[in-house]
Parts: sequence; structure tokens; C-alpha cells
Amino acid sequence: MSDLYTLSNIMRDVPQGRFFSIPDYQRGYSWQNSHRDDLLSDIDDLRAHDAMHFTGTIVAAELQEAPGIYEIVDGQQRLTSLLLLIDRLLLELESRNLYLVNVSDDVDTVRSHYLRWRRNTGNSEFRLKLNGGTERRFEGLVSHRHFDAAHLPSKNKADDNLVEGAQQFDQWLALRDEEQLRNVFELVTTRLGFLFYSPKNTLEVGLMFEVINSRGKPLSELEKVKNFLIFYANRHGFKDLHRQVNDAWITILDSLNRIDMTTNADEQGFLRACWVVFGDPSPRPRKPVYEALRLDVSSRGKEAGCRLLQEFVSLLEYAATTYVRLHSKVDGLCGNGEEDRWLKSLAFHPRLAGVLPLVVALYQKERGSSARAETLELIEKLNFRYFVVGIAPRADSSHAELFDMAHRYFQGRLECDADGGSDNDELQRLLTDFIGRQAKIGSVIKHLILESDENWDFYEWQGLKFFLASYEQGLREQRHEGCSLAALLSHRDRKSYNDFYNREHLVARQQREDIDEEWVDYLQRRLGNFILLREGTNKSVSASRVEEKVSGKYQLSDHTMLYQVRELESIWEEALRYTFSDLGWKNTCRGSRTQVLQRFGDLREERLVRFALERWHVAEVDGETPMNVLVQSTHRKDEYGAHLRYSKAS
Repeated sequence: MSDLYTLSNIMRDVPQGRFFSIPDYQRGYSWQNSHRDDLLSDIDDLRAHDAMHFTGTIVAAELQEAPGIYEIVDGQQRLTSLLLLIDRLLLELESRNLYLVNVSDDVDTVRSHYLRWRRNTGNSEFRLKLNGGTERRFEGLVSHRHFDAAHLPSKNKADDNLVEGAQQFDQWLALRDEEQLRNVFELVTTRLGFLFYSPKNTLEVGLMFEVINSRGKPLSELEKVKNFLIFYANRHGFKDLHRQVNDAWITILDSLNRIDMTTNADEQGFLRACWVVFGDPSPRPRKPVYEALRLDVSSRGKEAGCRLLQEFVSLLEYAATTYVRLHSKVDGLCGNGEEDRWLKSLAFHPRLAGVLPLVVALYQKERGSSARAETLELIEKLNFRYFVVGIAPRADSSHAELFDMAHRYFQGRLECDADGGSDNDELQRLLTDFIGRQAKIGSVIKHLILESDENWDFYEWQGLKFFLASYEQGLREQRHEGCSLAALLSHRDRKSYNDFYNREHLVARQQREDIDEEWVDYLQRRLGNFILLREGTNKSVSASRVEEKVSGKYQLSDHTMLYQVRELESIWEEALRYTFSDLGWKNTCRGSRTQVLQRFGDLREERLVRFALERWHVAEVDGETPMNVLVQSTHRKDEYGAHLRYSKAS
């Protein structure tokens, strides 16, 4: 392996050493603990062998306008990790008052060779410059033993990965003794072998991108598309296309980072939504986007191919900003209250894949905020009624119609009425027609009510928390109070330890006493048995009986109660009146408590379903007035479950 470069060769075999930068159109630092574990295992394994270990390939093109500075084409994750490891190693040595006695360089000299070169003037320059704003995080970590995350707040996932990497390396190094630490430096700088290649011109850079695409490296589809775009631009001399790709990818990656969509799967979903709109609306395409794009371009002349790629890049760039509007879940990004309302509600839906191409196409085509708001309202209601509620079959056959609708709308191929209606008017008509055929209000109601023969638990419903948060929002709007879905639907993560809202049972799972055996399971699984509660509140009262919870324990445990909690006491009192006054049950009768719980669940369910019928009402399909729903559970021992009656509200 004499042709392999060591890290020492790569960094030091030219005068003043090499400097590296990562272009902004590449993704940020994405290695996680598992990737770094593999690297550290390789280093540990080297102790038992004398041979050099092949570690990977680094492709870096020297900038013609700045000799000595190399733009990394491939290998940035490994190089960044190794330089970060060297930095943490030097800090560990300094913390123990140790030196690299086995090498001629002292710690400051090593740091200058690999991390931060100090000029004779006293100024310094980092050997590696990261991209996308992550350079500030990297430079803040280098040479600092203790780092304060609050001092440099995380801007994106790449920032988090760098901090996690530094912490992981610190923990690994802390377990090594003095000799092992010095040995780590030797192994990292002289025993890890690389294929190092520096393309001489932009055409070679483009060819290298194609090699990277086709050699089986686990790149995302979005990265493969970017690499092909640069290859095509360089091969045919389209400098404007090359510049457009570079500029657009800065926006695309920054946008996806801002909304924490940084995994290959996230990028694949984004790219797929764009390609449905631009290229192929098939729910199950025969080829990946990268291959389909190459095939389409190869069937055209060079100039026509370039125009096609420029149009696709423009779509990707604008779609990325649309994703920020949608997935940031921050109020006020649209400037229009109605548009913002429907977009933010849609953002919290647990299933979005079926309508994302429609949203992408809408923001590409329609510049009027009011017109967008009207269409977004229909998209949001369609998605909730059909996908979130669960009417849509598991197969993606229904996606075909919606994807084709988005594709034809973007391409300007909708058949508009002869009376001069716009493409957006026709899109609204098609969406309304889809709701009327596929998501009738009767189907919505039946999916929200648990029948006696259904083996289903609403606790497993992906849309439950969103639904309950929307119900709370509706209750507050009735009182002319503001309500942020983001606050109700936030969840615990490693950065925040606030007491978040969770979906919780009213009749707890462990509650079985004084409830008829044939009813207890049903009562615990039905929609009316669930509520949003603060985590701490639920822990303090979860084992209590329902009547104890609604009569005071919730209030004592949570002074910031939601309105859906406050209304429980009046619903319970109504259930008591119905059981003991209207039906004439005696409090001592066997099964009386079961009857109260049945009626309590019925009344809650009526409120929840009536809210749904009003909130996701489409007048052109459902009629001008929402339906009125009555829910009444049977009490026959051979038949249990909810019976429905619904009619037009008077």
C-alpha cells in the first residue's frame, strides 16, 4: 500500500501545509456516534498490527484562485472527524500536563500542522473550514477544553453532531493512559491510509462526482442529483448552470437544516415530492429520481438538457423555502393569517406524503396569498379526513390521483372551465370532488367512533394528539383566546426538559374494579377516553378513579389546565343525571358505575365528533350546515359498543 497517503502526508507535504474547505452546496457534518465508533474501533485494531489500514478516499480540488486551499469533493466526514479527534487528543494531553515526547513536534506545533496555522504576523487560519454556518461551531470547539452549548446555540443538526463528536472523543480518550494517548496520535497521523486525489480542472471534478455516484457509496438521492448536475454543467461547459447549482444548494441545505430534515430519508422525501411535480407523478416510480433525471436529459440535446436542469434546480430551491414555511411550525411566516393558519395546521398532521406535492406545486404556481389560503384549507381538510382519520387504504393507489393532480397543475395541464376560471380554481374543484368521493363525512364519523366489533385502540391512532390539540384550539377560539398548536404538540427531547402535554387515559388501564368486565376494555379504548394532560399532572393522578380526577385532582395538580380538562366536571355531572334521574338507576345497583362511565364517554365523544364535523367541514360536499351527532352506547350484555345517530343540525 505504498501509494496510500497518511493524514500527515495530506496535511503537511506541501509548503505551509494544505488548507481545506467544504463548499456550501454540500451537506454539513452528518456523522453520528455509530460512524465514529467504527473509526475508533479501527484505531484500536491498529495497535495489534504493523500494517497500514486503508481508511477511505479523499478527493479535494485545489482552487485556481487560491493555491494551497483545497475544496473537498469527497471525504469530508472522515477528515472532519479525524481533525476533531486530534484536537480533543491534544486537549486531553494538556489537561494532564503531558507532551508528545515520541514525536519531534510539541503540542503547539502539532496544532499548527493539523488545526490552526499561526502566521508569523500572529494571525491564525484554520486548516479546515466547514460549511453552512457550522464553521463557527467547529472553530469554537477547536482548542477549547470546555465548551458551553448555551454560548454557541445550535443552528442545525450538523452543529449537534460536532458537539456529540467532541463529547464522544473526550470520553474515549479519558480511558487511555499516557502511553496509549501518544500512541493514538501516531496511529491517526501515520497508520491510517487514504487514497488522496486532487482533480486538476472542473471537468475532472464533474467526472469525480459521477464516480462517487456510481461506486455504491451510501449517498442520498439528493446528493446524487447534485453531483450529476455539477457533472453535466462541467462536462458541457455550462458555467451558469454550475453557479446556479452551487447557489441553490446553499439554500436547499440551509433550509432543510433549519427544519432538522437532515437524514437520507428526509432528503429522499423532499426530492420525491419535487419530482412528482416536475417529472413523474407515479406513486411507485420504476427508477430513482437521479436515474430518471439522467435518462430524461440524455434524450435531449445539450442546450435543451441544460434548460431542463435549470428549471428543476429552480423548483428544488423554491420548494426548499416552501418546506421551511410548512415544517418550521412557526406562526407568521406567510404574512397572511388564513394562509398561516392552514399551513401550520397541516404541518402538524402525522401523515403528509400524499399531499406534499400539492403544497409544493401550489407555492410554485400561485402567487396570491388569499388564493393559496383557500387551496391550503382544502388540502388540509382532505388530508385530515382521508389520511389522518384513516379512511385511506394502506396501498398507495389513492396517491396516484393526488400526485397526478399536482403534476398536471404545475405543468399547466388542468382542463379549466370555459368561463375563464384559473388553474387554482380548477385545482380547488378537483380537491373538493376528491373529498366528496373518497372522504365522505359519514366515513369520517364512523372512523372516529369505536364500534363493538372493532379491535382497535385509539391510543394507537397517530393523529390522536393532533386531534386533541386541535380540539383545545377550538375551545379557546370560542372564548376568543389564542392557542398555539406548537405549544400543545411539542415533545420532550435532549435539549428541553419542560413538562409537555401527552395523550392520556381517563379510565386508566389498570382501572377494572366496579366496571362490568365486558365493558372495561371498550371504555378504555374509545376516543372519548383520551385527553391532553401535562406529563407531571398525569403522573400524580393516573391511578385515581375518573370521578376523583374530574372533581378536583386535575385542578389541584395543574393550575394551567386546558379547557378540555375544565369541562370534564360538567360532563360527569350530566352523565350522573342521565343515569340516576333519566334512567332511574339506583346508586347501589350493580353496573351503575359502568352506566355512568358509558354515558360519560358518549357525551365526550359527541363533543369531539361534533368539533371534527365543524372543524373539517367542506360545505360543497357536506352541505352548508354541519351534521349533529348523537352517540349512545348500548347496555345489553350480549352487545356492547357505540350506536350512532346523526342528522342535519337544526
